[in-house]
Amino acid sequence: MGSVYSEITEEIVVPDDNSNPVEISRVQESGSVIEDVVDKLVPKVAATEPVREFVLIIPKIDLEKEVVENVNPADPDEYLPVLNENIAHGKYTRMPDGAVDEGNVYLFAHREWEFEGQNAGFFSKIGELGAGDIAIIKYNGKNYSYIFQSKKLVDVKNVSIYTSESVSPTLTLQTCEGSEKRLIVSFTLVGIE
Repeated sequence: MGSVYSEITEEIVVPDDNSNPVEISRVQESGSVIEDVVDKLVPKVAATEPVREFVLIIPKIDLEKEVVENVNPADPDEYLPVLNENIAHGKYTRMPDGAVDEGNVYLFAHREWEFEGQNAGFFSKIGELGAGDIAIIKYNGKNYSYIFQSKKLVDVKNVSIYTSESVSPTLTLQTCEGSEKRLIVSFTLVGIE
């Protein structure tokens, strides 16, 4: 499996809100560099508190799996070990508590994969999801409930799913659809308990 997004063009370093250097990649999209990735995403993605619990639950497909936060989807050396055992949260996208009024919580996982004799294709059934289906994220003692919004296939080089901000609170799930396409399933936040 290649990188989730293979069009990273260069590494740059910017200060975070505490004046510490933070490394982020510039992303190539449709032939132009997205100049505002740093300004638009980095200040908004930090967890408001340390992550103690991060679990994705989708009742319809009997999925309940831990999520590992801040995984770089452009670095196979970083994400492949995570995906062997868990679901990954895309680095520089929002945490559930930071995507309450707007923003995107982006998660990715294998669709078909075996690791040490165990099925690691945690997103094998997300193609079955449709209208009315619910996804829940247990995050630091709260349940964030989302309702199915859409499902689509995109080209493997389409990074807008990862880099764009959402004007509404969104949960985006991504998995492979062969080697040239990615299946994207989106949900909208409907409640927090």
